[in-house]
Order: sequence, then C-alpha cells, then structure tokens
Amino acid sequence: LWRTGWAGAIPSVFCFSLAVLFLFLTVRRLTSSLAAALASALVLAANPNLLYLQSTAMTEAVYAACSLGALYALVRAADDPSWLWPVLAALAALCGTMTRYEGWFLLPFYALYLLLGSGKLRWGATALFCALAALGPLAWFAHNWWWWGDPLEFYRGEWSARAIYDRALRAGMK
Repeated sequence: LWRTGWAGAIPSVFCFSLAVLFLFLTVRRLTSSLAAALASALVLAANPNLLYLQSTAMTEAVYAACSLGALYALVRAADDPSWLWPVLAALAALCGTMTRYEGWFLLPFYALYLLLGSGKLRWGATALFCALAALGPLAWFAHNWWWWGDPLEFYRGEWSARAIYDRALRAGMK
C-alpha cells in the first residue's frame, strides 16, 4: 500500500466522503430541502481541485471532514439542548486544529456560533467547546516548545513559511 500510494489515498478518500456527507446533512438540516442538500453535496463532490486532493496523501480532505463535521455538530447544537453536540463539535474542531493551522482561525467563529445559537446551555456549552477545542493549538505550542524551545517555531523558525520566503528573496527570487 505504501509503494502504490494507496496508504495515503485511502484515508483521504474516506475523509473526502465524510466531508460530502457532513455538508449534505448540514444543508438538509438548515433548509429541510433534499434537493438543496443533494445539490450542495454534488457541487463539493464534483470540484476538480478537491477530487485531486482526495486522491493524494495530503491533509486537505482530512481538514474538510473535520471542519464540516464541526459545522454539522454546531448546527445540531442549535436545535438540541444536550451536551452531545457541543462536545462532538469540539472534538471535530480539535481534530481540525491538529490537521491544519487553518483550523485555529475558525475556533472563535465556531464558539461565537455556539454562544449565539445554542439556547439555555450556551454559556456552559461554549466554555466546554472552547476548553476542548483549544487543546489542539495548545498541543502544538507544547510540542514546539519541547522540541525547539520556541512555542512559535512554526511561525518564526528556520523552516517556517516566512523563513523560506526570506531565503528565496535573498537568493534572487523576484
């Protein structure tokens, strides 16, 4: 499986399928329209860029499944006054933050949605969501501090995007 590339493609295909399913479920829940849900799922599933990415061993499909899973759980949390959906949203968001840094950016927006839309549990649900979802970035900070002595190594270290760009500029890149 490693030599053929299937070892990386299988999880990506699975996560891409989950992302399409979560989008379908979210749109159906929000609109109560099977046609709208099918159309949105079809648009996502037929996107050529995503079709390529889901066939490779990259993190985009995993992140799509995590972010759309969090979105679905948040939409459900707005309707269901239980602790299940905020916890599932937090776990999906946590997985998203461990997959790609873009997941960090969405955390405050997820929390705000939960705060504004989850009824009488909103303060407790939002606090629980924030506590669980923040474990991803905190784990990255701890990892970087442990290995490199700098929690922001990913941002200002030798192999950060900024450092690579600066080296390319010094080498003559226009």
